[in-house]
Amino acid sequence: SFLFKLTKHSSEYINSLVLATICFFCLSFIVQVVNSILIALHLSYVILLIEFVANFSSLIIVILFKNEISGSIIYLILTLVVVPLLIKIFASLFLFNTILKLYKPNLKYIRLKFINKLFSLGGVFFLLQIGAIILFQTDNVLISYLFGVQAVVPYNLVFKLFSILIVSTGIIMTP
Repeated sequence: SFLFKLTKHSSEYINSLVLATICFFCLSFIVQVVNSILIALHLSYVILLIEFVANFSSLIIVILFKNEISGSIIYLILTLVVVPLLIKIFASLFLFNTILKLYKPNLKYIRLKFINKLFSLGGVFFLLQIGAIILFQTDNVLISYLFGVQAVVPYNLVFKLFSILIVSTGIIMTP
């Protein structure tokens, strides 16, 4: 509340938004199982293609609805978190039902004897991912604090535009 200069009502509002964002973030971990399989099969360009479509979709939505999104953190979160997540879900379902049918996850393949090793190693990677998210998302928090919430949308518009160029370059350069 001190960092963002919020009232009690705004603080509760932000807490629910943060909780929703964390839930969508955790869902994205589940959806990104397909990425490991694609990398193992030397199909990393497909991951970059999915990221490109997700970022491009977010950019298009921000451009089309910039008047509605401007100043509204709810719409911004929906655009930047939910839209890419939905695209990744559809891409995963499509891939697991077509070219990755052989590698489709199934509960019958779970071996409970490996759970301790898996969770200890997985916990380390989870903490690394949380650290990366904090590192890469503090720009929005700082912009919001220094220049106001309404300055976050124009920044994200430009950021998404440039990220499309970076992802496009990655697609071209990945073997």
